[in-house]
Amino acid sequence: MTTIIEVFSYYFINAMVTISAVIFLAGARTMVITTKIKQLQYYNKYNEIFVLSLLLLLTNLVFKGIFYCLAQSDSQKEETAGEKAAGKMKKQKIWKRGSAVLLAATILFVGISTAAEGGGRELVVIYSNADDEAITAIKETLDKNGFAGEYILQSFGISELGGKLLAEGKAYYAPITKQEGALVINTKVLRELGLPAPQSLADLTDSDYKNLVSVTNISSSSTAWLMI
Repeated sequence: MTTIIEVFSYYFINAMVTISAVIFLAGARTMVITTKIKQLQYYNKYNEIFVLSLLLLLTNLVFKGIFYCLAQSDSQKEETAGEKAAGKMKKQKIWKRGSAVLLAATILFVGISTAAEGGGRELVVIYSNADDEAITAIKETLDKNGFAGEYILQSFGISELGGKLLAEGKAYYAPITKQEGALVINTKVLRELGLPAPQSLADLTDSDYKNLVSVTNISSSSTAWLMI
């Protein structure tokens, strides 16, 4: 039992602090709160990130304490000598049972919440980049046209979104506006250099376009990171 508690503690704490890798493991109904940090980072909402990080830290500390007490109380040898030892054992049992009930209630609540979200129906999962304007436009349009409650809307930073789509393989892709995936061409420069207009990102790998391609700063734009 001590080993099982420690293993559960390890997975619980790691699930609470892991951000990048967990995005590729989580499904639409099993997202973890740490993915919200990535979305907030995309919006540059650092005050919200700070508060959320503190809540995650406090949650980890509380549950780490519970797991520690459970493991300690289970591993301690039973004392049989004297009334004091018997009282101590009784308190340990009460604490252990209370902690186990709290842990079970937490797991049950998460399970019920997850099941209730889908309501037993097949819902369409919609991925989008973590853009307030895009999310609002998608939700309002779908709800207005009678699709409220028929979908799950899930947003990511563009680099995570691209990686998740590539990893999952099966999806229907549709841009919201014309600028998504667009190449903006300077026709004047192309005429001066006698170059054909590129038709895709793959065309830009041709040496003829060397030093002629401009992108946003790759260190601050997940869109540029994904394109590269």
